[in-house]
Amino acid sequence: RVGAIVLSETPLPAPAGEAARAALIKAVAAAGLDCLEHAAAIREMQARLTLLRAHDSAQWPDWSDEVLIARAEEWLAPLLGDAPNLARPKAADIRRNLEALLDWQDARRLQSLTPLTLETPAGRTLPIDYVAPNAPLIEARAQEFFGIAAHPTILGGKIPVTVSLLSPARRQIALTQDLPAFWRGGYQDMAKDMRSQYPKHDWPADPATARAHVGKTKARLKEES
Repeated sequence: RVGAIVLSETPLPAPAGEAARAALIKAVAAAGLDCLEHAAAIREMQARLTLLRAHDSAQWPDWSDEVLIARAEEWLAPLLGDAPNLARPKAADIRRNLEALLDWQDARRLQSLTPLTLETPAGRTLPIDYVAPNAPLIEARAQEFFGIAAHPTILGGKIPVTVSLLSPARRQIALTQDLPAFWRGGYQDMAKDMRSQYPKHDWPADPATARAHVGKTKARLKEES
């Protein structure tokens, strides 16, 4: 440099390895966990722990943002690799490493009491949304829940899962935490409206005893019977 004139510049190498991981963890601490591309997996795990802390008799740890940032070397650093970036830690890996902060028995209880999925009577596996309004929440077309004998729950039956029933166009048509009661009550008005909008689809008079299915028309069901 001569005065204000720069004669030449030598770019500094980008940090790598331990230095890069330390720099990124410092950046996450400053910006917050939501700067990670798959931060939704963290929010999901925190929501599951919050339910367990509120409704389970066991002692569950605090997984606040402050605690997770303080323990980032344990669960986040191993996911960053030698060329870390905010998109590198994937959702499944984040869940696995956060579970590893628990002891083996608690990790098993987490999976058992707050599962990530539930199976419908039609046999399809649905993800449970733990962070949505009305969480825990699952959603599927109404026909997938026909014939259900007991409303789905988590935490050993303590917490009902909110079920969002969808139309054939996948629009919400009902929200319930008691499917058997809904079949006996509000379903009848809903089905009357749906029969006029979707006459080719299955809207039985008694959904509690009807066969669950995934998106089949009345004609298709008749062919299979």
